[in-house]
Amino acid sequence: MHVRSARYPEDVGIINDLVGVATKFDGGTSPLGETSLHDLGRVPMVESFGILAADGELCGYVHAIPNGAVLSVELALAPNHRAGGCAKLLLGELAERSAARGFAEIGLWVHTDDVAELVSSMNGWELARSLVRMEMTLPPGGGAEFPSGTTVRGFRLGKDESAWLELNNEAFSGHLEQGGWSRRDLEQRFSYEWFDPLGLRMAWSNGELVAFNWTKLSSPRSGEIYVIASSPALQGKGLGKAIALDGLWDLYARRRVKTAALHVDMSNAPAIRLYEAIGFHPRETHRFYTRKLDTAPSDPPQPGGSRLNES
Repeated sequence: MHVRSARYPEDVGIINDLVGVATKFDGGTSPLGETSLHDLGRVPMVESFGILAADGELCGYVHAIPNGAVLSVELALAPNHRAGGCAKLLLGELAERSAARGFAEIGLWVHTDDVAELVSSMNGWELARSLVRMEMTLPPGGGAEFPSGTTVRGFRLGKDESAWLELNNEAFSGHLEQGGWSRRDLEQRFSYEWFDPLGLRMAWSNGELVAFNWTKLSSPRSGEIYVIASSPALQGKGLGKAIALDGLWDLYARRRVKTAALHVDMSNAPAIRLYEAIGFHPRETHRFYTRKLDTAPSDPPQPGGSRLNES
């Protein structure tokens, strides 16, 4: 088995084939999330990079996206190479290359139990977070009841970006993936095929954005709460439940979907209780592992070279 840097766009086809095989084997769970898949499809690649392992066939692939001094990574493994040394080989090579590039830490998302067991058995990797995917059948059992004076509507392109960014970054302050978004981060999502401004539900009070629920279609018959937040200063006012139900009703009544899903941190017990009360049930677990690297940069790596929603 040999390891080399992925070449873009030459290797995109075989990488997508590997992702497709792994997704089918894992019952529809993709080893690469939406951001990685979107990033993989961009040519030329800019800041991220990939490493693949092959032994006559493609055995595994890692996709890495810089996030300051942290490298955000996802791993795709062929089903018949999960019991071998492919994962250890790829992640070991990734650690060496990442340290040489000046990264201080790797953050690895793992989406299936068997791959999680592999990573847990390797030296240096620590489980940092777990997200639970929850699902429910639509329509929800109750209506959205907002505080008096609240108005709700969809997103207005060219007008609502600043308000959304302000609330998102306040609600997710310090969050690795969702916090600290720039206008560029937001506008990148506007280019995704599923983006629908009417599906980004926004609740306003006295001219101020107080909650939002960004929904999407994950298939023609299934929807998802992509990211949801309410103002930290207005906790306990029922905004979280109301905006959640508003988005679910929009998915059901306007977009005609029958099921909905979301992801929430397993440590967020109040949010899990809220979603269970609405009708969501746990379905699967996604885990985030970290590994500190021997070589830490004095400054975050700069862009250049070869080029994951929580509720």
